[in-house]
Amino acid sequence: MPRGTLGRTNASLPKGEKVDTVTMETALALLAARAAKGGGGSRRGTARGRKRTGPGEA
Repeated sequence: MPRGTLGRTNASLPKGEKVDTVTMETALALLAARAAKGGGGSRRGTARGRKRTGPGEA
């Protein structure tokens, strides 16, 4: 499925939309809607059950 990317935000094109017909305004609107919806955050985090320690707390 085709998608657009801006920084770390990805937005898929709606079904039936062809890549060749997408304008810059349409692409920016799709990316803005995706950013407002949320998502695109880091999937990295602390492991479950493992307490995160800061400097000097080890």
